[in-house]
Amino acid sequence: MTARIERRRFLAALAAAAPAVAWPRVTSASIDEGIEYRVIKPALPVDSGDRIQVIDFFQYSCPHCFAFLRGLQQWRQRQADAIDYRHSPIHWDDAKINHTRMYFALERLGRMADMHERVFREIHIARAKLDYEDPKRFLLQPEDIAAFMAANGIDRSRWSETFGSAEVDALTAGAAQAWRAYRIDGTPAVAIDGKFVTSPTMAGSRDGALALMDILVRRAQQERVR
Repeated sequence: MTARIERRRFLAALAAAAPAVAWPRVTSASIDEGIEYRVIKPALPVDSGDRIQVIDFFQYSCPHCFAFLRGLQQWRQRQADAIDYRHSPIHWDDAKINHTRMYFALERLGRMADMHERVFREIHIARAKLDYEDPKRFLLQPEDIAAFMAANGIDRSRWSETFGSAEVDALTAGAAQAWRAYRIDGTPAVAIDGKFVTSPTMAGSRDGALALMDILVRRAQQERVR
């Protein structure tokens, strides 16, 4: 077993057993632009009404995204009244494009609420025992994806029709445009109201990123009323 697989299993176990988040003490004075967060210049347009738009850039194949998932879920619930929260899947190249298509097919079928975390767990826990080079390891083949969805109660014909639809084609192309517009170069990453980007890597930890997101949401709110 390689060290890479061992690391992925360790990260998956951390995500599965993550305790309730204890938010670190982070203040506006303790963070620096270009280190803990990045300012988007010029700011990108948002369509979130009175709420602050929050975009979660992720990859289903990314173990760090899985490890960040539970904390994001708790943060989202805590900020529910203030934010318009959106997922935005990333595929750096066509090798992982079916993960982006899978996300949008689930969204179109109204199954994101119960299947988003389940997809992560399937890849990073259930299939972690497979060899890293096994084509089934990352749930990428259309027939493998369809079988998994059918096992989770999604009609296989309806799934295949949605997964291969022109609508999912367009949404997949749009997702690629989004991460390029925000200049995302790693996952997980979070964009706040078209103005700021941060990540656990930039903030130094997952919990630090969540605390920093609170500050950036408040800052975006203040800038809206100026």
